[in-house]
Amino acid sequence: MKLLGLCLLLLSMMSSALAADDIDQRLLHADEIKRTQGEAFATELAALESAQARLSTRQREYLHYLRGWQAVYLGQYGDAAARLGGLLDRAVDPVIRFRSRATLLNALTLSRRYVEGFDQLNQLLTDLETVTDPGARAQALGVAAQLLNQVAQYTESLRYSTKLLAESKLPWARCGAAQLEFEARFKSGELQDVSAPLERWADECALQGEAIFAGLLRTYVARLHLKNRRYNEVIRSLETHQAEFSATNYPFLMSEVAAIMATAHLALGQLDQAEDSARDAIDRLASGVYTEALTEAWRVRYQVALQRGDLKSAVTALETYKDVDRAYLDDVGRRALAFEMARHQARAKSLQIKSLNQQNEVLQLQQQVAENNVQTARVYILLLLTVLTFAIFWALRTRRMQRHFQQLAQCDSLTAVSSRPYFMDQASVLLDQLSRIGQPAALVVIDLDYFKSVNDRFGHAAGDDVLQRAAFACGELLDSQQLFGRLGGEEFAILLRGSVSDAVELAERCRLALMDIHFGPAESPSRLSGSFGVAGTEACGHDLRRLMIDADTALYEAKRKGRNRVVCHVPALDQMNGVRAIA
Repeated sequence: MKLLGLCLLLLSMMSSALAADDIDQRLLHADEIKRTQGEAFATELAALESAQARLSTRQREYLHYLRGWQAVYLGQYGDAAARLGGLLDRAVDPVIRFRSRATLLNALTLSRRYVEGFDQLNQLLTDLETVTDPGARAQALGVAAQLLNQVAQYTESLRYSTKLLAESKLPWARCGAAQLEFEARFKSGELQDVSAPLERWADECALQGEAIFAGLLRTYVARLHLKNRRYNEVIRSLETHQAEFSATNYPFLMSEVAAIMATAHLALGQLDQAEDSARDAIDRLASGVYTEALTEAWRVRYQVALQRGDLKSAVTALETYKDVDRAYLDDVGRRALAFEMARHQARAKSLQIKSLNQQNEVLQLQQQVAENNVQTARVYILLLLTVLTFAIFWALRTRRMQRHFQQLAQCDSLTAVSSRPYFMDQASVLLDQLSRIGQPAALVVIDLDYFKSVNDRFGHAAGDDVLQRAAFACGELLDSQQLFGRLGGEEFAILLRGSVSDAVELAERCRLALMDIHFGPAESPSRLSGSFGVAGTEACGHDLRRLMIDADTALYEAKRKGRNRVVCHVPALDQMNGVRAIA
């Protein structure tokens, strides 16, 4: 009987060991298929959760991490942050902690918690030096490159994506590195047309089953066809791979594809297809999520309604397009500001560490002074000077950082005029003051004509120079009480005290000033021009949003009538577009 009992005990132990090995294999399998086989991944996680009682502490942590990753993929960012943040505090396995930080960083940036996200990025890159696990390193390098792309730090992003491609043999990591590298080259303007390496990487990632990375690479191919006006090729390239896109069930990719299709159909005059694709791009995204694709889709819907002569739908679409575009630009601005703040905080932290080291040295000096009374007076003087010098340095540094952040928030870094958020805040305050004392105001919205062709023909450096010269030319005509700001891209706005006629006169002077600006080759220079939309409080009251809508309506009428003119919004003519050409 004792022998039988011993045999049964051994068999039980072997069965438990096999079960534990089986669970490890299933966890690894779930990790491998999470990007490529969404339904199978979800099924595997459910099966593992049903066996929670048999899981070890490390296995439960691994399962909890995979659930956090799944929540990010499904857009459940609050749940993801709670799960992954908990693992940072209590996970025993250092690799699980490191991977949780990388995925948490992704969740925080997707949910627009940028300050927290960049703080996690600093810690992630610090921890990277001590991590040797290939998968964890690949994930961290990819997340870092992705986030740097989102704040237009393309050179830094290329450094991490190139490092990832060089050191990783994992297929998903190599596809991710290629996608991030081409994204940086495309968004920085380095990639001007479709290349064989870009198409080859897209096909290779599709063969590896990495449909999301392949899909994103194919959107760059389509965007480059679009840039070079090969509209039929855009539609053909995307329709060929539609099943591949749909299989990912990834909303951001599907919205991007639909927005590109909508723009191509619109360019070909296929209005029904353009509207259907634009609606699809909008419906793919959750409420409150603002992307460039969403802005593009609403712009297409506005253009479709305008071309059909449906003015009511066009105005509605235009208002939504402007709201979405401003929300997207706000998001981009907050992301960039959070990046700058995180970078300065990292530097400040480094200074604090140096300060602590200096204080430690001071304490050591004090101890030496206690041991050597002869040097006491001299060392105390040195100590006092050191502390005083550091206090002055730290105060000056803090003051300089505060001024820097204030300037970032209030001033557009390229043109030196007011940033869009600061202009909107100041304009609201001024309108409120004028409303209380019963004085009129007027708004002028300026859009530089054919500005995209300046970037396409002469490069972004020439485009930046034109923007700076245009802002300076208009700014020279303004007095200190007139607000001048950059709304985004090549669009500016001026808010002034006075009547609509005052605004029209100022707009006409600005228009003539812009025409004095020449750019391009000296032997055949091009002349700059701008379209102006004007609206006044006499018609719509002191409501900034209403003023912006009326001025934008007038601006688009100026564009429609041939550009390089001033158009004033006239409420009495609302049934006839509500605008009147002035010049």
